[in-house]
Amino acid sequence: LDQENTFIFVCFVTIHICFQLRYKGRLDSIFDGQDRQSKRVNSESYRKKLIRYIRSRNAAKVEDICNQGLDPNFIDQRFGETPLTIAASMCDNRDVLMSLANAGAHLDFRNLTGQTALHKAAVLASSNNVRTLLELRSSPYYKDRVGLTPLSSDIAELLLRDYSEIGITDVNGNQEIHTACRNGLAAHLEHLLFYRADPNCRNFNGNTPLHVCASRNQVSCARVLLFRGSDPNIMNNQQQTAYHLALLASSPEIANLLKNYDSAKTVPYRGAPLYNSKRKWRRVRTMAKPPMSSVSEYAYETSLQSPYSSPYQARRETPTPFCLSLIYFLYRTNHTHTVVVPRGPNGFGFLLAGAQKLDATVQFEPNQKMPSLQYFKSVAANGNALKAGVKSGDFLVELNGIDVRCVSHDEVVKLIEAAGSSLVMKVVTVDSQPAETPHLSYRQTKTVGRLEYNERENGIERIGNENK
Repeated sequence: LDQENTFIFVCFVTIHICFQLRYKGRLDSIFDGQDRQSKRVNSESYRKKLIRYIRSRNAAKVEDICNQGLDPNFIDQRFGETPLTIAASMCDNRDVLMSLANAGAHLDFRNLTGQTALHKAAVLASSNNVRTLLELRSSPYYKDRVGLTPLSSDIAELLLRDYSEIGITDVNGNQEIHTACRNGLAAHLEHLLFYRADPNCRNFNGNTPLHVCASRNQVSCARVLLFRGSDPNIMNNQQQTAYHLALLASSPEIANLLKNYDSAKTVPYRGAPLYNSKRKWRRVRTMAKPPMSSVSEYAYETSLQSPYSSPYQARRETPTPFCLSLIYFLYRTNHTHTVVVPRGPNGFGFLLAGAQKLDATVQFEPNQKMPSLQYFKSVAANGNALKAGVKSGDFLVELNGIDVRCVSHDEVVKLIEAAGSSLVMKVVTVDSQPAETPHLSYRQTKTVGRLEYNERENGIERIGNENK
């Protein structure tokens, strides 16, 4: 699936298949059919020579040793890096990158931490290396093991011009705009807003970028957000606005800005962002997250009048019914999906919380805001649950074919204990709303308790148990 396109773009027959995906790996072995020269060139000593030539920036030597038959697609076990990621980690290393690419180095070949060469160049903030890799058609959509793209704030404009995907969240629900505000990168915040990053997006704690600025005393970023139309009245899960956080964090300047805020003075971006015409733009983003906050942005070929219109709108003509069905799927209030989570060495990789004891006098009825009594409180960064598509805050509605929407936590734990090597779960992702989190309000009732568990090899470790 090139650049995370969905199966429907490559499958032309309507079929129902149950399958399991695994991360792409490489078989590093010497086949019996290879001649003696190939075995000698692909030995460990020649690989060390290649790494040495790369570190010395000797592009001619790199090209020469690769022309002898050395495959540059390997991982150096001493450092956990590939030749291409090592070259990308060195500033202004265009010649070596070109030599490796011409020798057959795969641009998406990952190191042991799941990063590609573009990730390494972005972390280094080397615009020349990033430009070289993008010219070689390295994809800005590649994600590392924790699902983060190479979008670096220091080279944001260059990557955004090449359709780098924004709105990617980390394990805490923070997007790129949250990170820019946390680090006080006002210029990069402007780039993200110009390329239609949502200034009112919320992380798992309900904090907007303006909340982050208030808690970190980032005055310059707060000015940019307010000037570009960020809403200062949004509350987080603790019912705090950015003004409340500014007072608690002793940020008087930001508190004064928020107190004297005048919405009539906001100037949101209205022009269309500029994109690389040679780059192939994506028709559909990852299904786990819609690109923007309003379905109206996908209207029929309208002018870019909305301050947060989609960057793909200018290239979209009248949508077909198929496109509309995809958009409807992206913007449903609650997204229900089925995941298969295999048991790993440390369990399934998630913490579950919910109602432990049920009061017979209280009848729970699932609704859109709270479809189940059990929800995923946290998901391990590199666990199998995250790889399967489970996110923190999702609700568990079905477990191995059993409806658990109105089941107590202890009973769900018993079902997991009785499960074999994998769990088949139906999970609901609830749209984040400005109001308080559904499961938080329900846990505050007298009949709700909390029980978290950690899956281990020998069973379940119960961490907490309280009744309110």
